[in-house]
Amino acid sequence: MTESLAPHFMGETMDKLVLSRRQILASSAVAGSMALFAEGAGAAIPAPAPLPTTEPLGSQIAPGDDTVWIDGTPPPAHEGMSWGQPWPRGTRLSKSGYVLQGAGGTAEAVQTWPLAYWPDGSIKWTGHAIAANGGLSKGLTVVPGKGKLAAGLSVRESSDAVIVTVGDTVWTIGRSGEALIRSASAGGREVLQTVRLVASAQDRADDEGNGAPVVSRWTSAIDKAEVEQSGPLRAVVRVSGKHAGSEGEWLPFTARLYFHAGSASVRIVHSMVFDGDPAKRFIRGLGLEGAVPMHDAPYDRHVRIAGEDGGLLGEAVMPLTGLRRDPGKAFRTAQVAGEKVPPLDQMAATVREKLQYIPTWGDFRLRQPNADGFSIIKRTKPGCGWIDVDSAGRAPGLGYIGGASGGVAFGMHDFWQRCPVGLDITDAASDTARFAVWYHAPDAPAMDLRFYHDVMGMETYEKQNLGLDVTYEDYEPGWGDAMGIARTMEFRLWALPATPRANGWRRWPTPSPSRRA
Repeated sequence: MTESLAPHFMGETMDKLVLSRRQILASSAVAGSMALFAEGAGAAIPAPAPLPTTEPLGSQIAPGDDTVWIDGTPPPAHEGMSWGQPWPRGTRLSKSGYVLQGAGGTAEAVQTWPLAYWPDGSIKWTGHAIAANGGLSKGLTVVPGKGKLAAGLSVRESSDAVIVTVGDTVWTIGRSGEALIRSASAGGREVLQTVRLVASAQDRADDEGNGAPVVSRWTSAIDKAEVEQSGPLRAVVRVSGKHAGSEGEWLPFTARLYFHAGSASVRIVHSMVFDGDPAKRFIRGLGLEGAVPMHDAPYDRHVRIAGEDGGLLGEAVMPLTGLRRDPGKAFRTAQVAGEKVPPLDQMAATVREKLQYIPTWGDFRLRQPNADGFSIIKRTKPGCGWIDVDSAGRAPGLGYIGGASGGVAFGMHDFWQRCPVGLDITDAASDTARFAVWYHAPDAPAMDLRFYHDVMGMETYEKQNLGLDVTYEDYEPGWGDAMGIARTMEFRLWALPATPRANGWRRWPTPSPSRRA
């Protein structure tokens, strides 16, 4: 998340977000740097204006009140913004649209839609969206007008898919099957495939002592995908379905995919509902996973995992640094930067002739089991041992896998606060790597959603009142049932044309729980 627009009357409250809205990522599609932006969580909400009591419907098209950045100053970059704008009673909706006007008289295009009306039919709230890196100034005001679009996005629908094009980034969303995002390309090259939801559960608790539990697995099965907004600056696609597996279907889900003009990322807001028997379904894993085609040679493939306080694990799948023999400064410099190395005929022969003996690291794993610490481990491939890499306190939840010709960055909002969580990168040395973002890590203890006590003799209302007389809890049979509880997560994916430079990622101060507007 990064800063957001907000009213001045909320400034002193909202600017106390300990997880600053500029902290997650800084992004540029050209340079490959990133910014993780929570467009809905902290959207622009200008201060309500006084309500005129005498003006009739349709008598005015008034400018909105000043809109300010929550942190007091604009962020260096953002991935797109949406917010709600209140209007005084009697204001009619501008048919020509609205613009975001700066203090210097500049007018920036916004996407607008009505949200609510006063009883007399006048407009009460409008929704607005701007492109990535828009509104980067102070003294902003929403006013009627028609802005010029420098760049937009387009949405094309077919019977089987929804295709969203943002500049040279193309996203294909499935209307059926298991993949929420079937593919994404950057600069004409496919960098992402088969993004789907995954879940696993076991049939008994870990500590019941009655044999090993049986684990079952499910993946997302889409029922419907519909376009809720189609641009020109923001597109929203709603995907709904259930998790399906050999044990049938369960865990209904809804995922909204948000795209903004000028951004190479998609924000995914995903909600799922628990609809199983908590005495028979103990959730082991919940996550989002995807595949990444690996076009580059192993020494041009790269892994990035963000750590605490600006730390960053940046490694090549086949490292050319730290060897007994030096391949040459140009090779070491390019690889550390995440750039394509020079032609091999320029490499020192003492290394070039023995490249096949350099291990390739295919699997990386970050786990945050609690709020106090995370660890990163790696291995070359299944069947070989895991090696400890690093550990620290609180991970922000961001990774990248790809090569010099492109790849995918992936992140989850409020990462360490959702522990036990994790990030996985697997098969990075193969033709297709995979990544996973776990909002319940599959190697963590299973979720136990059973109520913490039984009926305790309180079958009747009389005995339930006696129980309430001695404890604070108002108990009735069934009140503690987990059936129907929901959970919402926010993910973001970037389709990038190149590996982000190791020194180009923004510093990430230690996050802490964020507040929702």
